[in-house]
Amino acid sequence: MARHYIAYNKVAEWGPVLETGPEFTFWTARRLADLEKILGQDIWVVSGESVGGRMTYKLCHVYRAEKIIRSGAGHVIRGTGTRFDPHADVTDEGWFGKLLLEQNNFSRGLNEIKDSIIINALVAFLSPPPVAELPHEIAQPQTYSEGSFMPVMVNAYERDPGARAACIAHYGARCQVCGIDFEAQYGERGRGVIDVHHLKALAEVGPDYKVDPIQDLRPVCPNCHTIVHQGAVPLSMAEAKGLVRKKYS
Repeated sequence: MARHYIAYNKVAEWGPVLETGPEFTFWTARRLADLEKILGQDIWVVSGESVGGRMTYKLCHVYRAEKIIRSGAGHVIRGTGTRFDPHADVTDEGWFGKLLLEQNNFSRGLNEIKDSIIINALVAFLSPPPVAELPHEIAQPQTYSEGSFMPVMVNAYERDPGARAACIAHYGARCQVCGIDFEAQYGERGRGVIDVHHLKALAEVGPDYKVDPIQDLRPVCPNCHTIVHQGAVPLSMAEAKGLVRKKYS
């Protein structure tokens, strides 16, 4: 299983993080012997900048370390990955506070992430909410017609990727009904693949409802998510788990 590292860029000293294309680099003063174990692993780049007297932290990109190049008094780690556009402000995320403590305020600049809650929260940024086919899950308003020209409109609710990330950071990317973990089952291709289910029906609470990602959301796999909503009234988590137990007990 891949390990994860955090690379910190202090904007006041190194300038803003700028990227072009899918290739990324990060300079570090760490020794070559320390860096060789990072090859093939994921590096998450976070920038920190003082804005109005308060530190603001942004998640810039993540990439897989592929090559180490000598550069001045240190080394450049080069690789390819994913850029977050725009950079995601993570200053007030609960898991980020844990990261600051774990990394001693990024005192080493480049270091391994140990806490699985932090890793799950980061991985969630790579798996945006899917556009589901259930009416209450549609991410954007859409019009459909089939066989005739009569349009059918469905309600749409804006999704908050921060709430999704916080939910997965707390519970992990494992289905809370059947227990499947897609990364454990399928390897790298399944990393971060999971739906997030609203315990309170969105059609009932309305678009202005403030979602509590711990109390209101649960990670569920697409199969279980479909079964939960297969009917006029969604199943509770306990009812859905009961069906799984009944089938496989």
